[in-house]
Amino acid sequence: MFLNYAALRRYARESLRGTWGSAAGVTLLFLILVGPLSYIPFWGIFMSGTITIGYTLFILKRFAANTPNWAICFRNLKAAFI
Repeated sequence: MFLNYAALRRYARESLRGTWGSAAGVTLLFLILVGPLSYIPFWGIFMSGTITIGYTLFILKRFAANTPNWAICFRNLKAAFI
């Protein structure tokens, strides 16, 4: 199934309807956390990788019409240190 850009934009707007704030907030939090972590040689890459996986899960759940919690971004980080 191939969609043109207009159809993809329409689909994205429909799936984000009413949740722009949470999506933008989690994205901003992700950028604030991962940006400085990239300067730490080993642990920064490890930690930013686990946060990136959590961010990806948040975005995928958001587009699957679920209402994910922002704490899902840190679930993998907690599991990595236990």
